[in-house]
Amino acid sequence: MASNERSLGWNTTTVNDGSTTYDTARMIAMETKTLGNGILITGANLAISGASSTLTIGDGAALINGYFYESTTASTIITSTLNGTYTLALIANASGGSFTVAFSTAGTATVLTSTVRMALCTSGQLTTIGAANYIAFATVVVGATGLITSVASFYPYAVGRQNPATQYVTISGGTAALTTASTYVDLTAYTSGNSTSTDNTMTATAATGAITITTSGVYKFSFWMHYDTNTTGTRNAAIRNLNSHFMTLTASQLVNNSVSVYQADYALYIPVTPGTTVTYFLQGWASNATRNVTDSTITVARV
Repeated sequence: MASNERSLGWNTTTVNDGSTTYDTARMIAMETKTLGNGILITGANLAISGASSTLTIGDGAALINGYFYESTTASTIITSTLNGTYTLALIANASGGSFTVAFSTAGTATVLTSTVRMALCTSGQLTTIGAANYIAFATVVVGATGLITSVASFYPYAVGRQNPATQYVTISGGTAALTTASTYVDLTAYTSGNSTSTDNTMTATAATGAITITTSGVYKFSFWMHYDTNTTGTRNAAIRNLNSHFMTLTASQLVNNSVSVYQADYALYIPVTPGTTVTYFLQGWASNATRNVTDSTITVARV
């Protein structure tokens, strides 16, 4: 295989990629890159609750630094011998010895090497364990009689498996010379931008002002533009190719209210045929010639 490529899952008695046996480093690297770090969405999502002197963690699964953890039924931690404020942590012990904890789902005050376990820990114990070896799941307060008084869950869901729900691009500093009356003009020459969404489905090009979308979805266009200080005529704005309609700034508004900033939001569903793209531009408009847009910003988000 190429030196920069490898694959997992083959029977290790076969040839090519299957001729190399799996080791810990390869497996945890694969699981970290594909599944993320935190709770996986399955079962009860390791939901946490506390009653009397029993802390209950629902069934579910999680990843911590590439090590897989699963609980097929609810597990418990007994707090009757505890008193104080603790952190419920999912601990991966890849060290050469046991980690000391307040109490664990294994029913002991230790997390053995080569295991992943849920445990209640003091702040000092977590410091010794090291931040790289645990994920905090909740703060649990236990009273003097060992009874749980509060549970505050953190819900650290794994996010590495998917892109963030909101994808967006933004560019700012766009200008335009409105040299012809009652004519829409693209804003160009943005001073910052050339942004690309996390999933590469949206781009914004500063030089041209073009915002290109490659996938269907509900999109929100948010923008503002600053016109010059001339107060004659009227002003408007548009998003080319979107058939959008916005309020016109009248002469009286420009004079009496000193309104020279045009701001608007517009949301709609945009269908995109697979293998094609759609492109939009923020535009300025003035009823009389020789007006200018001196600054602008536009952000487009898929929500």
